[in-house]
Amino acid sequence: MEGLMRRFASQGLGRLNKQLISHTAARASPMIHRNISVGILRENYDKWERRTPLSPNHVKELIENCGETLDNVYVQPASHRIFPDSQYEAMGATLREDLSDADILLGVKRVRREEDLIPNKTYMFFSHVIKGQPENMGLLQVNKLSLHSCGD
Repeated sequence: MEGLMRRFASQGLGRLNKQLISHTAARASPMIHRNISVGILRENYDKWERRTPLSPNHVKELIENCGETLDNVYVQPASHRIFPDSQYEAMGATLREDLSDADILLGVKRVRREEDLIPNKTYMFFSHVIKGQPENMGLLQVNKLSLHSCGD
């Protein structure tokens, strides 16, 4: 993950997005090339969480730079997000409560309850599982998530 973050900083969002989408599409079906969709989760782990994994401008850049491999960017509506839903719509995203059509789901914090996870999806979010916090261990064990450390 640290390497991924370095590439993000040095190459810019558009190039990194193309690499991520190409990798995920190939992983989803190595024999069939298909477009994928990205979903931005509403943050609900903490009631005061206003952050988002992608800003509306990032969504616009993603759509412009990855249009040939990207079907859609779905955004779960959220009244408390730092950017209003209307800004995401203006940049080309589709507001949608149900993100089950998205192949990659992006969030800032981990999903609040394990039963809220949609099966057979790729999730990207930050979680303090490396610290061994008991409340986070079930998420790793039940879903066999891949752990990538960004710290020391």
